[in-house]
Amino acid sequence: MDDETANSSANKKNDDGERSARDNWPEAVGLTGEEAKNCIKEENSLFHLEIVGPDHMVTADFRMDRVRIYVDSDGMVIRTPTVGGYKPWIRKEQSVLVAAASGKKKEEED
Repeated sequence: MDDETANSSANKKNDDGERSARDNWPEAVGLTGEEAKNCIKEENSLFHLEIVGPDHMVTADFRMDRVRIYVDSDGMVIRTPTVGGYKPWIRKEQSVLVAAASGKKKEEED
């Protein structure tokens, strides 16, 4: 399944017939993993929701139909749940690509 298909299948229509484009839930931080999962599922039941504990390993693939909910050892959400997965390096990669495309040197951005 390509990203466009996965994205469209995970974004159901709201009451006005428009697609939901929400991709993160910062209000879930501090809730229990199950509470966060229920809130996200209530908003969009098409997402595949995963609760990830502190010592759990996850794949590095990016899926637009998945939301990972990272919890601490007490089961409390510690990171904003986000569509696709967690790639802490992606923003840095994107900024390097944007800089390269615009002709800027990396040193100018630092």
